[in-house]
Amino acid sequence: AKYKEFNIEKAQVDSKNDVVNVTAKGLYKGEKYFAEMSARNNFAGGTLIHDMKLFLDKLIIDTKPQTNNKKAQINPDELTQQVKNADITINNWQILINKIQREKFIIEKVKLTGNLKNNIFKFDMSELNFADGTVNANGIYNFADNTSNMVFTAKNINSEKAANMMLNLENQIEGTANANVELSAKDMFKFLDIHTSFEVNEGFLPKLGDTEFMFKKSKYKLSQITNYNLAKKDEMKFDVKGSFDVHNTELKNVDITTYSYDSAMYLEGNYEMEKQYADLQLFWKYSKDAPKGIKILHIPLSLILKIAFRPENTKAMYQTQLSKVPNIDVSEKNTTYYRVKLDGDINHNKVKLILKEMR
Repeated sequence: AKYKEFNIEKAQVDSKNDVVNVTAKGLYKGEKYFAEMSARNNFAGGTLIHDMKLFLDKLIIDTKPQTNNKKAQINPDELTQQVKNADITINNWQILINKIQREKFIIEKVKLTGNLKNNIFKFDMSELNFADGTVNANGIYNFADNTSNMVFTAKNINSEKAANMMLNLENQIEGTANANVELSAKDMFKFLDIHTSFEVNEGFLPKLGDTEFMFKKSKYKLSQITNYNLAKKDEMKFDVKGSFDVHNTELKNVDITTYSYDSAMYLEGNYEMEKQYADLQLFWKYSKDAPKGIKILHIPLSLILKIAFRPENTKAMYQTQLSKVPNIDVSEKNTTYYRVKLDGDINHNKVKLILKEMR
């Protein structure tokens, strides 16, 4: 027998008084499942299930578009075995899933508890381990149109692991993060719209200091022209917080700030996760009095900035962005401002970078 995506290989029904107990097992989209339930032994006017447990080994979410438009052929003999669509109410529904995978994103030992009425499953997800931290959620799933709305709360997660799994960003951020995620999904999680807000304590942006840019056939790094070595995490720990939106594979409305007592940044822009292409702009201010004077080829930093990186008079033009850079514990006369424009594949260092001091 078959009900929607559930192929029922074996089932057992026991009836006692006004309650019918059912156990069943089989395959759901090719993966093993086991179910047990107790229901009212009277199906007139709809089906009332008192308690139901569903155990699913794996749930693999397919994000690829269907290339075969032909409808699946069903053996006419199976039609009489299929369970008809009915008005089903489940008072207490528990779903246990060993593993859920959507491309690189994987969570394990998922437990959902809730109830089903009018095709709407309202549920809470018990706290589970994720990226060295924990995450819990609540939401609804609409079985009538296969849409979902969920809210996740993540605590003490490894930001590098989470960014790699969820955003296809490799080695771009480190630190322990807390986050809130609002998710809307269509077509069984094939299509996503997400809003995320997060905070990272003592975060680190490892690739920022290693990003190279060209000037007159020579390569430089940000860490070489500032009073900071951006490639050393012990020297460059920031508090990072911000938000962004995700539409399928596009990361939009990036709005991120970083702060330490003598350096702060604001990052805006977009990122295409599948192509790994970024279009970002960073506004940065830091203390001229920071320790460690930098020289390139034994030439003082101040002379290089005057000759090679002529300042641009754009502070008034970018006042909105600069107002989002956190304040630092440095006087205005001792504060230096930079604008950094990045375009390209940031995961593989194929980036066009423009650096300008702002005045």
